[in-house]
Amino acid sequence: FFPFVNQSECSIVCTHSVRKAELALRLLNRKKVSGVLAVLDADFTRITGARRIDSNVVCSSGHDLDLDWATAVNLARYLNEVSDESKVRAAGGVIGIYWNILKLLEPISCARFLNCTGEFKFKVSNIEVGRFFCKSGKMIDLYIDELISCGNIDESDRPWISQRINQELAAKHDLVQLTNGHDFFSALGSCLMSSL
Repeated sequence: FFPFVNQSECSIVCTHSVRKAELALRLLNRKKVSGVLAVLDADFTRITGARRIDSNVVCSSGHDLDLDWATAVNLARYLNEVSDESKVRAAGGVIGIYWNILKLLEPISCARFLNCTGEFKFKVSNIEVGRFFCKSGKMIDLYIDELISCGNIDESDRPWISQRINQELAAKHDLVQLTNGHDFFSALGSCLMSSL
């Protein structure tokens, strides 16, 4: 946002988390500081219904700002520079690639959602999707394999985790609200190294 702000008139502070930004906003509002604006990731708030209601908050239109940057124009420009045009066309074009990645990531995004709601109490943030995204197999199984190999869970947890992710998949969440941008770009990077 720096190019869009007159820095002699305005300060930009990156808080590195929504929680810290919301705390700073509450403190600044209490002190009645004018002209404060927080730009936040929506994360899962639109799925849970826990919307942020504050006139000083602007949220990403998708899950997060990273995914918001994955517009058709930006992706087309990027893929034009780094991929094979015929492979992009064969994969459904820019829009097809975008939606295919979101759909393939859906089980992982559901697991992250279940972690966020507190239902999955094990760590999921250390799973790097790009390590296994383009491997053959069901994404749920590949994801659970990765959780096991990282020591987050053990093999005996596989059945109930798989069942719960499948139940959450049945909810048919809006993929743009469900999928985080980091996973999307990690998956895109994996596709670029293998199929695009």
